[in-house]
Amino acid sequence: MGNKPNNHISYYASLVSKEAKVLDLGMGEGRNALYFASKGFNTVGVDIITL
Repeated sequence: MGNKPNNHISYYASLVSKEAKVLDLGMGEGRNALYFASKGFNTVGVDIITL
């Protein structure tokens, strides 16, 4: 996994307006959500932990 975003995310981020809100479902470690947040997007990530 690592700490870099998915390859597709880096490409599509440039196509999305900065006013857009980003919702990362099933975010795991949060690398994609963190990437969008670092680019100035209003970002929310959610994941479920099963015990």
